[in-house]
Amino acid sequence: MQPFSIDSTINVSREFFVSLGAPGLVVLGFLEFFFFPLPPMFVVIPLAVAHPEMAVVYALSAATGSVIAGVVGFTIGRTGGRPVVTSRFPERRVDQAERYVDEHGFATVAFGAFAPIPEAHELLSIGSGAFGMRLRTYLGAAALGRGAKYFIVAGLGVALGRTARSLSEAEVYSVIGVVVVVVVLAYVSRDYWIPRPTW
Repeated sequence: MQPFSIDSTINVSREFFVSLGAPGLVVLGFLEFFFFPLPPMFVVIPLAVAHPEMAVVYALSAATGSVIAGVVGFTIGRTGGRPVVTSRFPERRVDQAERYVDEHGFATVAFGAFAPIPEAHELLSIGSGAFGMRLRTYLGAAALGRGAKYFIVAGLGVALGRTARSLSEAEVYSVIGVVVVVVVLAYVSRDYWIPRPTW
């Protein structure tokens, strides 16, 4: 009997979801939000490499599953309030998330859904419900952030071909991280580049 290996289990899981194609990505996107250790991007990449003409479908599928899960998290937060958030995350992080959501609601959720921080999307989804964000605002922000993330990942698969399959998690997250920094800087400096009208 071979010893148990987390890496081998994840590899088997990845191949299983790859075999399911787009429907598997919807399911994986949903499961990853709650407990599944396999990021959907590592299924999006091999599928986009194998079928580049379907890359958009794969990106949309992963984003759809993730956003649906986020809505479930949002509902949990709206129903349970702040106590349900603090039961899952440290008080300090919850306070910080609440402050950001209050000050920059849409942008905070969009960046959290996009950023290469594993728990950010979960925290901000549940927190958005608990902190009183409107569902419509949450949906738009989560769809933008999650969609952008998986479109970039699918684009890597198409652009790099087989080379993309050998990218490590750190390398993929590095690419996403660079994009996050560029977007954040553009957002922060938006008033400099696009002056507000004086009338």
